[in-house]
Amino acid sequence: MTQPIVNQPGQVPAPISGVPDGLETLTNLDQFLIKKQRNCIELLTKRILQMPNKYIIQDSSEQQLSLAVEESEFCNRQLKKRNRAFKMHIKDQAERNVIEIERTGIACCAKQEEMTVRAPLTGEILGFVRMDLFFCIPPKLTICDKD
Repeated sequence: MTQPIVNQPGQVPAPISGVPDGLETLTNLDQFLIKKQRNCIELLTKRILQMPNKYIIQDSSEQQLSLAVEESEFCNRQLKKRNRAFKMHIKDQAERNVIEIERTGIACCAKQEEMTVRAPLTGEILGFVRMDLFFCIPPKLTICDKD
């Protein structure tokens, strides 16, 4: 069962022992929603011109918890599309960078790709997301801890 979130937008939650700074809000959740923000330039160009992605992360009652912002190179977005390298910065409600997800890019014939998840404030690796790729099947994601 989801616990109510007692922090107001922009308020920094109280520290919890053993939990990296900025991730305290996630300890009360059993699920969360990720919603992509639409980009006007992509809509106007019918997605021919790719822009960095932005996502809103919400709890099950659709209260915003954080924001995820892609950092990637313009040419990679246009030429490599879904196979591009990127860093995703996840920011808490106080707009602190609390999680960073990095992907180096996917080789054209790769069967598996790995993204590194780290706490940017400490540099600590929190885990990995492994993506198994098959030609006509949506990718399978496996979330792994740092060990």
